[in-house]
Amino acid sequence: MVKPSNSQPRADKKRRTDEDGRPQSLHASSQARVDDLIIVPTRAAAPTISLSGFLLLVASFFVFKGGTIAWIGAADYAASISFLKSGTVFEQAAAFVMTPDFLSQFLANQFRVVLP
Repeated sequence: MVKPSNSQPRADKKRRTDEDGRPQSLHASSQARVDDLIIVPTRAAAPTISLSGFLLLVASFFVFKGGTIAWIGAADYAASISFLKSGTVFEQAAAFVMTPDFLSQFLANQFRVVLP
């Protein structure tokens, strides 16, 4: 049995051709060249976030919250949170997220040493 050559098409398979006689593409975005090589463009992978990126995002949020408490003071920050709690649903959600916790209060105490 003789193996068919790569340069010549197999006789038992029919090719689809367009009106110019060129072979049709297998996919709408693929292209067939003159030498019958089919080029299929690849898609870019969807962006994903790694675990270290997510942890960096969470850590930067706590640093931001601690810096805000240190900058405006604990009393004014508590007044702002109580004002947000009496607002719309979105403001109440923001008040829940921005409520001082142990880590943000610890960071605020550390920032107070540096801030004037």
